[in-house]
Amino acid sequence: MTRDAKLLALLSLTALCAAWLCGVRFADQDLATAWHLLDPQLLRADLLRSLFYLHAQPPLLNLIVGVVLKVFGAHAPLALTVLWATCAIATSLATQGLATELGAPRWAAFAAGAFVAVAPATLLYVHHVGPEIATAAALTGSALFLARGARWKAFSLLGVACGLRSLLAPPLVLVALLAAGKRARLPALVVFAVLALLAVKNGLVAGTFSTSSWLGMNFARVTVARLAPAQRARLSPAAQPPPFGAVGEYAALIPVAPTGVPVLDEPRKGSGANNYNHLVYARAGRMLLRDDLQAIALAPTAVLSGWGVAWLQFFRPSDEWPFLAENRQHIERWAQLWDRAVDLEVPLPVLVLGQTEIYLTLLAGFTAIFTAAALSARGPALWYSLLLIGWVAIVGNTFDVGENYRFRFVVEPVWIALAASLARRA
Repeated sequence: MTRDAKLLALLSLTALCAAWLCGVRFADQDLATAWHLLDPQLLRADLLRSLFYLHAQPPLLNLIVGVVLKVFGAHAPLALTVLWATCAIATSLATQGLATELGAPRWAAFAAGAFVAVAPATLLYVHHVGPEIATAAALTGSALFLARGARWKAFSLLGVACGLRSLLAPPLVLVALLAAGKRARLPALVVFAVLALLAVKNGLVAGTFSTSSWLGMNFARVTVARLAPAQRARLSPAAQPPPFGAVGEYAALIPVAPTGVPVLDEPRKGSGANNYNHLVYARAGRMLLRDDLQAIALAPTAVLSGWGVAWLQFFRPSDEWPFLAENRQHIERWAQLWDRAVDLEVPLPVLVLGQTEIYLTLLAGFTAIFTAAALSARGPALWYSLLLIGWVAIVGNTFDVGENYRFRFVVEPVWIALAASLARRA
């Protein structure tokens, strides 16, 4: 490890310790209530069977949490904090390394890694059970290994990212192959085959041939949810409740026979939280996917406003995601300073799609850096990096609204590395 890398790792660790001293803690309750996690009791007692019947999300996050629950028991929150903190440090180092490989000067590469290390969003996602920080580490590491010619490692990490986030669907691997070149064909096809087998398993379990059965329901937040009640009445029964309503709301409209498998049958987890892996969501999701397309034809203006909100949220600080609000209070001054000084918060004189301010660094900077890098793209690593950013931006903002803050977070380190690489021409 170089001297700069050691300093960067120390800076990242210091920032994490400072956040902890300020009161930021792992949100223990999320283990029992998070939408994307199965019932912790089943993860402890029946891990492999529960993972087999998991269709709502790719399995890797539930596998990690299940193993941690089994091994560390009551200390699971601490163990996950340490694991995610390790991912945060790795992301900072990978950002520096990728910037260097893309041609950034030494100072710019170090600044890029430091930017990731001390950003409020990094400090907050380390203390959240979601897969964001691990996904960011996997994607940044994937781009770094591709830049160094380690194609097996690059596509293995891309597969890990796809196993953590449904946003990163199997087709991304084939599209990434186009950027990586012919010599990456074998590792890309092996990773794609593994993900395709997962989709086939979900097809057999829930009738949805994808790594997540939520596509139709996620998309409904942009489309069906914005229709008037009279318009929704013209669609399927699945369009009547709000997207991601309770199991009972869908079960009353879409009968589903019991399977004898707890993760598919139980309406609630042991904590009382809704079980979003219930089989009725897979059935509703398939129906909603057809409704989504009809909704675009029925009310194109309403759907366009949904896409507008999605893109505006994408260009807002990731630390503003509502599920981080409690922890954000402990570093509120730092987060506000960051948002105003670094992201350049500017109040708007009027409401724009429900937003009261805009962040110039994110809106203008993200777009400008992506465009500049695309116009000067040389080599597979640069094209691969642009592809990752483009996929997350286009797919994430097309098929969901409300969580777009954290979509950008997973590719922000790659974007920062690209920004640093442009300094070589300054």
